[in-house]
Amino acid sequence: EISACLVGSEMCIRDRFPQSGTALSARFEIDTDVRYLVCEGYMIFYRIEGEFVSVGAVIHGKTDYLDVLFRKER
Repeated sequence: EISACLVGSEMCIRDRFPQSGTALSARFEIDTDVRYLVCEGYMIFYRIEGEFVSVGAVIHGKTDYLDVLFRKER
């Protein structure tokens, strides 16, 4: 269930595997430090900021997530 995956997601990502998420810049030609993990059909987008992890968005996988994430830049 998605709620179980997201509870404490910042701590889970930070403590267990902050680098394991895929860098968005590795999949697309986008200059960004955003990484993502997939959980139960949702994509969790986050940044590693020193010793902290900041979850910026949780978006359903069928959504145009690039539009949602970078809409402001257009």
